[in-house]
Parts: sequence; structure tokens; C-alpha cells
Amino acid sequence: TVAEDPRHIAFDSNVLTYFLDANRGNYSLATDDPIADQRVAAVRLFLYCTPFIVPTVRQEASSIPDAVKLEEHIRFIDGSFGELIPDGDQEASIARRAAELLPYHPKGPADCRIVAEVEQDRDIPVVVTFDDRLRRDLGPHARIRIESPVECWEKFAFPRGTPPKWTPASGHPLANERWWRWE
Repeated sequence: TVAEDPRHIAFDSNVLTYFLDANRGNYSLATDDPIADQRVAAVRLFLYCTPFIVPTVRQEASSIPDAVKLEEHIRFIDGSFGELIPDGDQEASIARRAAELLPYHPKGPADCRIVAEVEQDRDIPVVVTFDDRLRRDLGPHARIRIESPVECWEKFAFPRGTPPKWTPASGHPLANERWWRWE
């Protein structure tokens, strides 16, 4: 069952925001949304897997200028996600690895650091991102998978009808929605 199979994943900042947009009820499946499938997959990944946030994603979330969105991101990171907290030796290793990746993705030092942080953990096989450039530039050089929400969801291949690990409670904006369900 899903509860016995944690399927560890790491969300980057944009996928975290996709999830939070849907979670607060600000998203309803719209046929004209060009990334609707990515948003749905992000919610499903949260509900079916064990999502983690790495320090660089927390740092990016901490710089959100809108106070309400900032509070929401940090509250969810603190209460609903596993978090990786490297020690001093791991920090040095992460910095070295991020520097190794930078030539392949020179405009994204934070992205390189996110990949290095997830690689350092060794228990999380995938960073989930909607950033095409990050996937294209670093995917061939990473020791982990770098996938869009849809790619990750499809590779996990949960059989239809598999119950989620988490289900929105009565009164939650998603409790009565059908679009996220995998029935």
C-alpha cells in the first residue's frame, strides 16, 4: 500500500507553490490552463508520496515578498514536509557538488545546489520541478532523477484506485473536489 511505500521525493520551489495553490482551494481544473496536468500531478505526489524540502528551497520560500504567501509556504514546510538539514561535512560536499554542476547550468546556482542537496541525502531519488531548463541542463549530469510532476507521477505508476497516503479532511477545499483523485 502507499503507506508502506513512502516514495520519497523532493519538491522544488515552483512545485511547492503549485501544490499550495491547489491546497488552498485557489485552483480548479480548467481546460484552458496549459499546465493543469502538472498542477494535478503535484497535488497527487503530495498526497501519495513522502515529499521533502531541501534548505535551498526553504531559503527561496523565505524570500517571498507577499507576507500571506510567505507564511503559508513556511507553515507547510514546517508542518507537512520532511526537511533535509545537512551537517557541516555534508555542507562542504554539497558546495563541491553544486560547483561541479554549475558549468552545465550557469544561470542557476540555486538549482545546482538543490540537486546537490538531494544527491547528498541518498534516500530521495528524484527532484520534482517544472523548470524545463533545470531538467534539460542538469538531468544528464545528476545522480538522481530530475522530473516534472507529470513525469514523476507516471513513473511511479500507482494503479488506479490506490488510496492516497493523505486525504483532505471534511471542510478542506479539496475534500469535495474530484480532479486530484486517482480512481
